[in-house]
Formats: sequence, C-alpha cells, structure tokens
Amino acid sequence: MKKIGLTHFRFSISWSRILPNGTKAGGVNKLGIDFYNDLINHLLANDIQPFVTLFNWDVPQALEHAYGGFLSNEIVPHFRDFAQICFSKFGDRVKNWITINEPNYYAILGYALGYQVPNRCTRWQGPPCVLGGDSATEPYVVGHNLLLSHAAAVNLYRQHYHASQEGKIGIAIQCPWLEPFDTNARNIDAKNRYYEHLCGWIFNPVTFGDYPKLLHSMVGDRLPKFTAHESKLLKKSYDFIGLNYYTASYVQEDNTTIPHFELDDHAQKIFHNIDGKVLGKPTSLEWVYDYPEGLENLTLYLKRNYDNPIIIVTANGYPTRDEKNKIYSKEFYLKDQPRIQYVKGHIDHLHRAIESGANVKGYMISSFLDGFEWEGGYVLKYGLVYVDRDDGLKRHLKNSAKWYRDFLHY
Repeated sequence: MKKIGLTHFRFSISWSRILPNGTKAGGVNKLGIDFYNDLINHLLANDIQPFVTLFNWDVPQALEHAYGGFLSNEIVPHFRDFAQICFSKFGDRVKNWITINEPNYYAILGYALGYQVPNRCTRWQGPPCVLGGDSATEPYVVGHNLLLSHAAAVNLYRQHYHASQEGKIGIAIQCPWLEPFDTNARNIDAKNRYYEHLCGWIFNPVTFGDYPKLLHSMVGDRLPKFTAHESKLLKKSYDFIGLNYYTASYVQEDNTTIPHFELDDHAQKIFHNIDGKVLGKPTSLEWVYDYPEGLENLTLYLKRNYDNPIIIVTANGYPTRDEKNKIYSKEFYLKDQPRIQYVKGHIDHLHRAIESGANVKGYMISSFLDGFEWEGGYVLKYGLVYVDRDDGLKRHLKNSAKWYRDFLHY
C-alpha cells in the first residue's frame, strides 16, 4: 500500500471476531480486539487512514440460529451493541465509518435469489432455494432491519462519540447506471421503477426517512412501515454516501405478475438496447461492463435528487479471470492493461462530475489485492496487486498498481 501511495485502506470488522456469540452478553473476544488494533496502528504508522465497515454480510451464526439474523428486528440492538464496542475500542483512531455495505444486494442475493448466504428464497424457484424462504416478503423485511440497524448505529455515534472522536459515518450502496431499452414511455417508466426498487429502496430512507412513493405503490402491504421515531432517526442518517459502482445496463418493461421481489418493479435488466448496442465494453464477468460515463451520470443524479450529498466512491473495480478453456499465466495478469483503462476512464468521468457540481470527496479502487470474492472465490481477480497462490502467497505489483502509483504522485 505504501509503495503504491495509498492514503486510505477500506476493510470490514468481522462481527463474530469481536462477539463470537453475536451479543455483548456472550462476551467480547480480546484477541479480536487486539487483531484490529494491530491492523489500525500499523496502517497509521505508515500514514494510511483506516476506512472501516461494520457489516459486510457476515452475521454471527449464533444470531442466525437464534432468530434468523436480519429477518428479525431483534438484531437491531445487537448490531448497535457491536457498533458501540467498535466505536469505543477503535474510534480514537478511525475517522471514517461505514455501517453496512450494500444492504440492497445483501437482501436480494441472500433472500430473493438465494445465491448468497443464508441462501433463502421461494422453493418454486428450484436450486438454490432448498432451504426455503419467501422471495416476495423476506428481502423487504431484511432490508428494513438493515436500515434500522444503520440508523441505530449512526444515532449512537452522533450522540456519544462524534464530539470526542470527530469522525464521519455513512453507508455504502451499490447502484448501477440504467438506461431505458428504447424511447418508448413504457420502458422509460420501467427504468425508473427498476432504479427506485434497487437503489431508491436504500437511498430514500437514509435521506428522507421513508421508502420511495413508487416502491410503496409497487409492493403495497408487503413493504414494512417505519414508525415516526424510526423515520426521524433515518432521515439524513449519514455524513457521506458510499457509492459502489461497477457497471451499467438497459431496462425494459416486464409484465410478469408473480409476487416476487425480482418481479415487483415489472422491469427487466437487459445488456443491449433495441438496436443491439451494449453500454460500455464487456469484461470477463458477464454482468460487469466498462461504462465510466455511468459513474458520472449516477453521481450527478444523486446530486439532483438527494440534496447533493457528500459522495465517496467506496468501490469501483474491474474483474479478470481465466476463461472457460484457457488458464492465463501470472505474466498475463501482471500486464493488466484493461484495469488501467477501466480505472482511468472512471476517474476521468468522476472529475467531469465534480466540475458539474457533484460533491465527490473520495475514490477507492476495488481492490488493493486479489482476494476472496463472494462471487467466484479466488478465481475472480480485482486487485492492483497479484497474489501468487502457487508460491507462498507472494505479492507482485501489477502494471495497474504502477500506473495508479504514478497517477497519485503526478
């Protein structure tokens, strides 16, 4: 990190590493506290600021067994307790906090589609839904409890820690850029519904205190309600918005009426428009297209629609991987020219957004090194640094890391 010239390092704290049983009553793991203290201190000793996420999809198994994790609002005070320990133990040195990483995708992938833990979804979908669930209701319940947990942690920090620690706190939301399939009004409306269903679902409550009107009309009684007190806690419950941006796509109308989270917006994501054109260049991951214009467009959209919030791009990355019938060498991955083009393009368009008034204050590449991905394990490589798993985990700067180093020192 120091060789590249990075000034911040974003990482998450594992809830169960601090509280093995998920609760304060179950005891605090001193070794876990020591681990993160060592990491934070070592970063600061090298002039690198820690940028810490409290929840990145790792619910303690004890709480999953006890009441179903984020399916129950019992988790809200437990998350608040976990946050309190982190603020009290690390907040004297950590000045940037993210409560929850990508709450929208955690709820969708884990409770609507079943692709990620805890792999819940309606059984008629078939595999991977063997564990059961309800794709028409559970994603909304989980999203609701994630939002309440976020609000509880932010309120705690502002009331008890901000005055002495002077840090900032926010939430990280993944959102793509969307365009309508064509100029037909039905597809333009579908694009708007898709956005509010995926992104406004989180952006609206943390900014205005309630879900978007479109979401209320689409989901009806299946959408949980906030009390007046909860709404007050949620409204402007961030000092900054963490924006995770990877890709863009088109959206067209879909009139399927089966009750299911993925179908509630009556809209379908599609990677080409009516003329067969795609948004950006394809990558080795089927859902990621290199479309830097989308980051510019999205930050300006947030400026116009959410009172011009402070935005920090907390994840923006390019995936590489072996092809189905071809295994690439270490030398191939070290060249890394597509990542250079991806990062340069996104920084250029972010600069254009800033010139147009977007309140962007930071940018983080995803990621520093090739790590373990929820989707794809060690096969997907997002890093600036190559990790040689055939040679004792030795690390090598890719050409993208060298380019980024030169860019930062320009």
